[in-house]
Amino acid sequence: MNFLPPVNLTFTLHEDYPIKLPPKLSLSCAWLDIDQLVTLENHLQEEFEEDSEVLFNWISTVKDAAFDLLDLENGVNLLKFNKKRKMLLKNGNRLISSYSTARKIIPVLIEFDNHEKREEFNRKMVKCDVCLENKSGCACLKLSCDHIFCQMCLEEYFSILISEGTVGDLKCPSCGESINPNIIKETISAELFERFDRLLLERSLAKMEDIHYCPRPSCRTPCIILSKEGNHIL
Repeated sequence: MNFLPPVNLTFTLHEDYPIKLPPKLSLSCAWLDIDQLVTLENHLQEEFEEDSEVLFNWISTVKDAAFDLLDLENGVNLLKFNKKRKMLLKNGNRLISSYSTARKIIPVLIEFDNHEKREEFNRKMVKCDVCLENKSGCACLKLSCDHIFCQMCLEEYFSILISEGTVGDLKCPSCGESINPNIIKETISAELFERFDRLLLERSLAKMEDIHYCPRPSCRTPCIILSKEGNHIL
């Protein structure tokens, strides 16, 4: 996992800042617990000196130094049950840990990481493994095997194979790894995907020994064989 949701820092300036007191602040995060937020808040308070601006330092600390301050270089530890989720400190600062259980927050973190990786990919110039042209990442797709193809090449590749009825060959053109059907669905037209889905189902049913198609040409509905001896089907 390369990306995590940000630590949110909000603040309120008052008449004693920056002469005597630092701004009031609120820290919230989707994956840090309250104890970790307390550690971070304590460090921010220590950075303040009377008659000195501190907001830029606070933002830099939260953005660039939080992992070191909280000893997270080797990974993030999530509480199985995060019971203490809010705290109001004596100085008026608020701390909010927004996740309830590790089981619930992990899918959220994975989704965020995938979204940010896609956004980063979209901003790059990448080379299509078929046409070998450099194109914007937003015009390309990166498969689970890490091979990259522009959408035009993939659409043509999928369309040819589905039109020919060879749906079993819809694999990565570079390494032959299976392609997620969702990739196929977002690349081709709805009509062509419907044909792909139907052919794939027919191919699967053809491998089942207890499935037989109705012999009437106008029907051809797949049926379950109940008894081979009695020729009974459902």
